[in-house]
Amino acid sequence: MCPLWVSYQIKGKAKNWQEAIIEAGELLLKDDCIENEYIKEMIKVVEEFGSYILLVPNIIFPHAKSKNMVKKTAFSIVTYDKEIDFLDGQKINMVISFCSKDEREHLDGLINIIDKIEEDSSREKLMKLKTAKDIIKYFVK
Repeated sequence: MCPLWVSYQIKGKAKNWQEAIIEAGELLLKDDCIENEYIKEMIKVVEEFGSYILLVPNIIFPHAKSKNMVKKTAFSIVTYDKEIDFLDGQKINMVISFCSKDEREHLDGLINIIDKIEEDSSREKLMKLKTAKDIIKYFVK
């Protein structure tokens, strides 16, 4: 299972959740998957709707509904050595951002990523990966 397009960064530099979303968004921007405004929209969604993007412990899944700012469906993954404060006292150490050209295209990839992470001790294994190549292998297995 590998989503349509995946960008990744090990040991992100963000100090807060907004910077973490920007960092993940910049990977999508660098790979020409989104327009720059999409990053601001992802932050705006969290400010408006809260922590619903925390689908599994310590991992957020930022996205926006602005499909006119999306050039291709894609995912980006950024991991952090230290936990970052999120909302309501929650902590994060991974961001898996996504953008989608339509309302369905990303769903299979997202479901597979969440299923893989929720496997017994799988999240801990993912956090121990040290290279981008290892991350891709993890999700392709």
